[in-house]
Amino acid sequence: MKTYRFLLPLFSILVFNVNTINAQWTQSNVPNGYWIWGMAAKDTNLYAAVWTKGVYRSNDDGLIWTEMNNGLTSLEVKCIEITDSCVFTAGWGVSRSDDQGENWTEVNNGLISLYTYSLAHNEMYTFVGSLGGLVFYSANDGELWNPIPINETDKSIIELVVMDSMLFAGTDGSGIFRTSDNGAHWESVNNGLTNLQILSLEVSGTTLYAGTYWDGFFISTDYGESWVNSANNLPVAPDNTIYGIAFDDSNIFVGFNSGGVYISQDNGASWQGINSGLGSTSIHSLEVSGPNLVAGTWGNGIWLRPLSEIYNFLDVQSKIPAPDIALGQNYPNPVKSITTMPIYLPYKTDISIKLFDNTGRTIAVIAEGNFTPGEHKIVFNGSFLPNGVYYYTLSSDKLIETKSFVVLK
Repeated sequence: MKTYRFLLPLFSILVFNVNTINAQWTQSNVPNGYWIWGMAAKDTNLYAAVWTKGVYRSNDDGLIWTEMNNGLTSLEVKCIEITDSCVFTAGWGVSRSDDQGENWTEVNNGLISLYTYSLAHNEMYTFVGSLGGLVFYSANDGELWNPIPINETDKSIIELVVMDSMLFAGTDGSGIFRTSDNGAHWESVNNGLTNLQILSLEVSGTTLYAGTYWDGFFISTDYGESWVNSANNLPVAPDNTIYGIAFDDSNIFVGFNSGGVYISQDNGASWQGINSGLGSTSIHSLEVSGPNLVAGTWGNGIWLRPLSEIYNFLDVQSKIPAPDIALGQNYPNPVKSITTMPIYLPYKTDISIKLFDNTGRTIAVIAEGNFTPGEHKIVFNGSFLPNGVYYYTLSSDKLIETKSFVVLK
């Protein structure tokens, strides 16, 4: 939560952010009240891991879902992985379906820990990550798991991804590890990471993307040798906790723990929110399925939005010249007690709003801090002011603008 410094105890101020991108979302029929830990899509099937409710499958890219739990011995499912021949779940142990989720078989032979968090696969093996730095591989679709632990850590393996001939493991506190020989040797690849608690790890082409707790979004274009933090470009700071990452061609989508869904069309250099109509801004998983972007939330089900509508709206917005910083006229005016001062910021910046009387004496610092892009409405309680004319000034790196109002009680 952003903290602003207010200098006078005699009045109260509320600051509201208004999302500037009006993309609308549709809620699916997945029940509310459950965490959507993970999703996976292939061909016409989209699967969701619904915590304590098991597996749901959609055949229409995320709108209508059907519970698919026949044979599951535990409904505590956290992750789903689709291989060429079957579907795997991880959570409490590992299960496999050979018929697209219609039926499940428990496949835990060889697993030392059943607390499993992550799955991945390449042409030869299926991998599963669990507690205490343990990674396992199977060459026979889970019939037998063999340990390939990361000896440099005792942290849980939260994420596994495959890129080319390499397997990457994201841990809950020790950063990211890499192996190029299917786990025979692991090496730490944390250069540039300022947060080692990895919550999401994804691959697009030859680029790695990592979401962390609180500290943002990291990008590596050299197989993890170095990482660049894109957090300074994200408008949701300071809570840049990222759980969900998804891709559509060159477009990147990220889902925040408390900030909704954002899109970047320039590999993380800039971001725009697409949250209007989204029933929850607590996002845990994202997936592109066919024509839709699908978002799994913390406790408010699954929501979807057509990609074409997102892009059409963004294209329209991009053709509108970007406005400058603007200070609006307060309302109501004259003021009796509560009044609202609208401002617009085209980029994240430090600003202050000060109140002066007609002699130029500073009466109050109304708001001060680092504000995110978009429209903000500053609500000011002026009930302590005597009747008269007052002036409020917005100061930023590129603008000083003043407007006035009258107090008349």
